[in-house]
Amino acid sequence: MKLFLDTTQRIFVATILNENDQPIFSKFVDTKYKVEEIIDFFNNVPNFDSIKQIYINLGPGSFTGSRIGLLYVRTIAQLNSEIEVFTTNTFNILKIQNPKKIIKKFFIFATKNKSYYLTKNKMILYHKKSKKELEINYDLLLKNFSKNEKIFSKSNIVSLMPIYISQPHIGEQK
Repeated sequence: MKLFLDTTQRIFVATILNENDQPIFSKFVDTKYKVEEIIDFFNNVPNFDSIKQIYINLGPGSFTGSRIGLLYVRTIAQLNSEIEVFTTNTFNILKIQNPKKIIKKFFIFATKNKSYYLTKNKMILYHKKSKKELEINYDLLLKNFSKNEKIFSKSNIVSLMPIYISQPHIGEQK
């Protein structure tokens, strides 16, 4: 079985897919509290030991969401060396879902007051909230998961890092 996890966006998404890439257990929650949701999901996931592949969005998006999703995936994969980890980013998902809309630049969720945008393959933090933000259509992504797997790359769990536009300011002195 496969696990798809995206904790980077406004919506927390975790889905278990069977051998035919059909969702069999999912959690979709519009929340900023990703830590609580990921704990609840993993406490309730059936057949946890059957997961052999994990697919994760590394961001950009929510700072805490990006970190907590990756932390869980990295821990699971280190505890079970048979699990393969595949990664992608928000822009790759949106590009495959919106091939005609995305020409020069597009905006995605950053925080309630800011957006990220991609222009000429450069990610920039936009210090105003854009009304033109694109959102991932998770139903479409998961319904056609076998066709969308091409946007994921097999990854080495030790070197994985969330995608940040600007460097985090953890522990910074003011």
